[in-house]
Order: sequence, then structure tokens, then C-alpha cells
Amino acid sequence: MMMRGAPWRSEPLQQALATTGRAARLDVGILFNFDVDYGYPGAGEQKRLDPWNTWSYDLASWASLFTYDPKIPVGENKKPILVASGEKDPTFPPAIMKMTAESIAGPVTLKIFDGASHQLMLFHTADFSAVLDDFVLGHI
Repeated sequence: MMMRGAPWRSEPLQQALATTGRAARLDVGILFNFDVDYGYPGAGEQKRLDPWNTWSYDLASWASLFTYDPKIPVGENKKPILVASGEKDPTFPPAIMKMTAESIAGPVTLKIFDGASHQLMLFHTADFSAVLDDFVLGHI
């Protein structure tokens, strides 16, 4: 949310994107430290063994994430939303997730998992699944 709008919508960046097309790349391995994010040494090395991982994003695609205008602005949301994060997630720390949840209108449930790191579905599967199941069943 903090990255939306300027500078992504600025004329200089839009001109740069028009010039470079999808050639300008963001290297995921430079942007994130998986050993820290996932909470254990060797996570990055292990992740590189998976042939299905994405290791770069073109700058135009990254910019589209921050310039996307939803049909229904988050301030007008009326649908239930679950916002979840790990207490020890360095990429999406609790303060950012709380600020995100508070920026969304409608019924929003914020769940910060004690002691959890990034990738709740991968490393905290049972706990995350239970919260997700309760959330879904509570709204159907």
C-alpha cells in the first residue's frame, strides 16, 4: 500500500518502462534473503533446487502491481477478507500487516501467527489451514 502511486505512476518511470519494455528485470535472489525470510540457514539454496520457482520479474509487471486500480477500492470493500502473516516475517512484518488490514473496509480478520516466519502455507501448514478453515466456514 505504501508503494502505490508515485513513483510508479510518475511520467519518468512510465517513459522508462515504455523504453525498456519487459527487458528491465528485478532479480528475486537480490531482493529477498530467503534464509532470513524463511527462518533457517540454507533456505535460499534449497529454494534454488525447485525448477518451478520464479527468479526474476520484469519491471513492467512489478510496476503493474503497484498501479493496479481495483474495480472496488479497498475503502469500499464489503466482502470478508483474511489478512495473515507470521510474527517473525521480515518481508511482511506485523506492523505492515496491521496497517494493511486497517486500510481495508468491510469485515477484515487479521491473524498474526505467533513465532511464524514467511510462507505460512509451507512452514505453518496445520495452523494456517485451521485458521483458513474457520474463516471460510464462518462466512458461508
